Amino acid sequence: MPNANLRPTQWLAVLTVLLAGVSMAMHVGKVPPAAAQVSTDLGMSLVAVGWLLSLFALLGAATGSFVGRLVDRLGQKRTLLFGLSCTVLGSLAGAFAQATPLLLATRALEGIGFVSVVVAAPALIFRECQAKDHRLAFGLWSTWMPVGAAFMMALSPTLLMLFGWRANWLVASALTLAALVLSLLLISPDAALQAQRPRGRLRDLVKLPTPWILAACFCFYSMSFQTVFGFLPSYLVQEQALDPALAARLTALALLLNVVGNLSAGPLIRLGMARWQVIFMAALAMGLCAWGIFADELPLAARYGLCLLFSAMGGLIPAAIFIAAPAFAPTPAHVGTIGGMIVQGLSIGQLAGPPTLAFLVHRVGSWGAAPYFISTLALICLLLALALKRQERLR
Repeated sequence: MPNANLRPTQWLAVLTVLLAGVSMAMHVGKVPPAAAQVSTDLGMSLVAVGWLLSLFALLGAATGSFVGRLVDRLGQKRTLLFGLSCTVLGSLAGAFAQATPLLLATRALEGIGFVSVVVAAPALIFRECQAKDHRLAFGLWSTWMPVGAAFMMALSPTLLMLFGWRANWLVASALTLAALVLSLLLISPDAALQAQRPRGRLRDLVKLPTPWILAACFCFYSMSFQTVFGFLPSYLVQEQALDPALAARLTALALLLNVVGNLSAGPLIRLGMARWQVIFMAALAMGLCAWGIFADELPLAARYGLCLLFSAMGGLIPAAIFIAAPAFAPTPAHVGTIGGMIVQGLSIGQLAGPPTLAFLVHRVGSWGAAPYFISTLALICLLLALALKRQERLR
């Protein structure tokens, strides 16, 4: 779908949207390193800690498509500002929470903001860019999660040691507040709301195969990625006897390598690779790397090197999906809705991946189940890439 935007690409607006996304990823990444301290400080049960960790993914899985429809109906900037405001308020309130119910309530408010921002952001980038800049802009956008999560994971050991878990909440809210102010100043206003809104945008999309293919591909990619990097810190500490702070920083470095793939997808597509080929190549590499990552006979350095490769190659997939989404949206009015479906797929994968692997490892009694699980997810992504190939030929 061509973009009707005749203005020059508003790169300051694009970078502001990226900052908003990075700040959202920091709110995702602030909890896992701090979970033990939070549990001790507030006397949280294991179940409550689980809710604290999973609320973002749960809200995204439940509301992604609905929020995408709201983005198209209410306006991209309005939704972004609403989401940033909710997240700032929720995180600030959470930093001063003295009881588990209040902390969970503030986390839910943050989660509403998170879903609003990450669904509105791609539609805003589409609006602020000329078509010739889509590959670069969406490649940049796809870095939001690894950059924010890696930054927070690297910073957390120092913050936790010097100030305690509440500092994680305050630092993340400060960056989100900065993104909110810059968004107010640098992003152009939404167009005047029409008196009569087009109906059935989500209904239009659910009849098409491509949005489902893209959302499913993101689901199985995020399931695989979250499975490896959700367990990597504890695996390095428990199985390899590394210091927890070192394990956190090694995981942060591996997460950051995802950016290499994010930024490489656009140039590969510009050089002639089809979007489905980029996804196919990345999924194949991830599936093969999984066998080495969990191979006990390999030295730790080799296995960690494969984690770096897994992350770098995996980064091609979200970038290719974000680049493809506007091209397969029937009209500009559908971009937010298709983005919501993709975020819903991402969240379902994040929610389902780690518990599924934990169940398999428990049943088998070793990490030997992990490569079978991850390579199966990669195989599904390969099949989805072939399905996308067919849709690209039909366009």
